[in-house]
Amino acid sequence: SQEIYDGLTKGLIVQISPDSGTRETYRRVKRRDRFEAVWDTIGRYCDFPDAVQVKYVVFSWNSSKEDLNGFVEQCKKAGAKNVEISAERNVAISDKSRVFEDEAQNLHWSFGKQEEEACIYLINKCLESGFSVGFSCGNFSQSLESRILSDFAVAFNARVGVTDSAVYIFGMGQNGKRLYDRLKEHIHFKGFLVSGSVRLTDGYGDLECYHTTDIPKDAHIILSNAKYVPILAELKKEGFTNIDVFHV
Repeated sequence: SQEIYDGLTKGLIVQISPDSGTRETYRRVKRRDRFEAVWDTIGRYCDFPDAVQVKYVVFSWNSSKEDLNGFVEQCKKAGAKNVEISAERNVAISDKSRVFEDEAQNLHWSFGKQEEEACIYLINKCLESGFSVGFSCGNFSQSLESRILSDFAVAFNARVGVTDSAVYIFGMGQNGKRLYDRLKEHIHFKGFLVSGSVRLTDGYGDLECYHTTDIPKDAHIILSNAKYVPILAELKKEGFTNIDVFHV
């Protein structure tokens, strides 16, 4: 809407959840045939890309590679920068009046092994594409989250080709510490990072804290900070190129 667009010019943050990468799936999930219109709106809002979050809630209706790849391509086309990925439990659609007639006998969705794999695939695909990525397991169990993040880490390590001592986390705040706690058993982090102008802290967990000036420029950095935009720009200015923006 024009009201939201005007709000974006004044600092509004907006999240839009198309939950699909194809017209057919959007129609089924949202019970409305507005796939192109929604993505056109996202593209318009992405005149202010730092203020737009595009969300994908993974479940059995939208976990195909066609939808996942389509979503990534639509995000690229729209000029999006920020993607949020989450999982959903079994749900029954109660408002049957909003369901298209051809879907009226199939009102339940589920979350199984294919959906776990879809989360892992989509996280890595979005990181490969240069998006800032957030992942949440919603109201699922901690064991499911651990499984997904463990398998994500395998794919991450294979994708970036890092050694056991080459990955750093930028951000000693809540996001960075939570990322370390969730992934420390699966990714061999070297330490936490802060900008050269910031006083070093005592670190966290088993990791020490370093200035960015103390590490090699080919190190891989996971930037886990809510206000990542200026930090990312500064890291690139310093010569770092292997950077993922990721939070859990």
